[in-house]
Amino acid sequence: MMIGYNMHGYKETIRGLVKKIVSIGKIRLGNYKVENDKYSERKMKLRQETLSILMKNFDDNKSIYECADEWVSKQVTTAGLVSYYKAYYTAK
Repeated sequence: MMIGYNMHGYKETIRGLVKKIVSIGKIRLGNYKVENDKYSERKMKLRQETLSILMKNFDDNKSIYECADEWVSKQVTTAGLVSYYKAYYTAK
């Protein structure tokens, strides 16, 4: 009698674990560095600059944080940020 192994289940388990680890932040796989872009140093610096600019110009903290989250997820610089906030967040 031959005993079979369900390798598909193991592959799915390992794939799920790797996704969870990668979603936490940074890991090293051999010579490759895997980094979740949401928490990269570049994105965190952009978020800090974005929040600083918005807080100097506006008072609504809830809108400021909503705008910053959206801005950082879509942009790589703060150019146009104040105009964007005025257009989409001061009318709310």
